[in-house]
Amino acid sequence: MPAVESHPRFPFDLVPLLPDGVAASLSLAETGAILRLLAHSWRQQPPCSLPDDTAVLAAVVGIKAEQWPRLSRLDAAFTIGTDGRLHLREARAVYDRLSAEAERSARTSVVRANAARARWSQVPPDANAHANAMHMHTRSDANASSAPSERSALQRSSPETNSKRPLSALSADVIARIGSAGARALTEEKIHAWRRSQALSQLRSFVESLRSGGLSNVPLSKADELAGGPWSSPERVDAAICRVKDRMAVKDCHKPVGYLIAMLGLSAKGRASLVEVPLVIAAKWEQQEAAVARQLAVVAATAAAIEERRFQVSQSQSGAGFPRAHSGAG
Repeated sequence: MPAVESHPRFPFDLVPLLPDGVAASLSLAETGAILRLLAHSWRQQPPCSLPDDTAVLAAVVGIKAEQWPRLSRLDAAFTIGTDGRLHLREARAVYDRLSAEAERSARTSVVRANAARARWSQVPPDANAHANAMHMHTRSDANASSAPSERSALQRSSPETNSKRPLSALSADVIARIGSAGARALTEEKIHAWRRSQALSQLRSFVESLRSGGLSNVPLSKADELAGGPWSSPERVDAAICRVKDRMAVKDCHKPVGYLIAMLGLSAKGRASLVEVPLVIAAKWEQQEAAVARQLAVVAATAAAIEERRFQVSQSQSGAGFPRAHSGAG
């Protein structure tokens, strides 16, 4: 049986919670009383049951025990079980349905999170990219002015600089509903561009904050290099920055950019040092990506409709012009 904190939400529509006809026949006072009893029973063991004790029931409703007979019409809502308790069977059916829906939703979230981890783990490491990234970071700390000449080294060697990471399940579902194959491809490309821009924006903001706070002298171009890393998705960048900030808060991070590089899998340890993306952060970015996908899908559908209309108009004008030319010739 679910723990107290895992109970499904309590619905306020009385009709499905009571036997047929009971909800409509109750007075205002009786409606208030049954609502209190239902809400109290929702978290009992077993759920949707109450003790067969007039004093307890009266206390739940907020009246004296001797006043309980005034609510005798509520008896039709209860059934005495073999355990000696009063059961609200219709309410229990709703409870079980809502519990099952909540469990399915939780399982779906876990499956999506596992699928996301699987997608990230499929990217093969590139030792040269990791070595180049660490080498560039060391030189930038020693002499910030020399970094621009090495700026694109990581971008050239990264195995996924120009490849496309799989989209989330929500975004993929949105794209699949777009009618035109060309529009689907264009929408997917725009989503990938959005993901790259989000990762870069976070990294630039963080590096700039370190520079302005005197915590690092790395050039802002370092953010561009890190954003081109093979695992620098917006959700992983978010998680890595949060981890670095946590370490900085307890004075346990003397080289924040170096730690950030490690968290993004760009140090000599490669994927072994990758930060794990918490489910909360992964879900946040999945929702944001899906929202962008829906906006782009609307734009694609609108563009397709306009193009179709233009084609129809051109066909209509072409068809209408032929008879006029023919009659003029006659």
